[in-house]
Amino acid sequence: TICGGNCVGWPAIAAPRAAENAVDLLAHDDVEIRREAAAKVWARSERGAAALARALVDNDRIVRNLAAVRLDSVHAPVAVPNWIALLADSDAMLRERAAISLGVIGDPRAIDPLAQVLRDPEVSVRLQAASGLAAIALGTELFYQHSGASVDMPTATTAPGQAADRPIYAPGNGVTVPELITKVRP
Repeated sequence: TICGGNCVGWPAIAAPRAAENAVDLLAHDDVEIRREAAAKVWARSERGAAALARALVDNDRIVRNLAAVRLDSVHAPVAVPNWIALLADSDAMLRERAAISLGVIGDPRAIDPLAQVLRDPEVSVRLQAASGLAAIALGTELFYQHSGASVDMPTATTAPGQAADRPIYAPGNGVTVPELITKVRP
């Protein structure tokens, strides 16, 4: 597919029936059932992405983590408000995933929340927030193309769900590409 299988909105041709049935179970009262369902839902369908987006703010930390893993680096604009909410989570890994995913999505609503995260006590979270801000400022496709990151991005100039009139600034005429200052390997 155009998005390398990483965009929401493309037909979920290979999505197993169990994954679609698990979407409904993410709203179950029993936390064990929600945990099991979160591990099965696919983020490649609109319905799955919306269910996982709701699970990002679940009361159970394990459900939140499972949903974050399933939605990590997926272009799912429906998840933006809940990724923003996760920027304040007590779990640094979730804050880091939120910053990464907000950069991938490229929604301008994430600019102010990501700017606040630049003061996070965890270095990895601050670095991902800075990368997310750069991706939003440059346009996600251009940023990831120049940064050499291995995130699968849409090849169209505007990603699904993104405003077509949003400018993407190219290097030149005073616009420079960010330079890597330090790189911390996991």
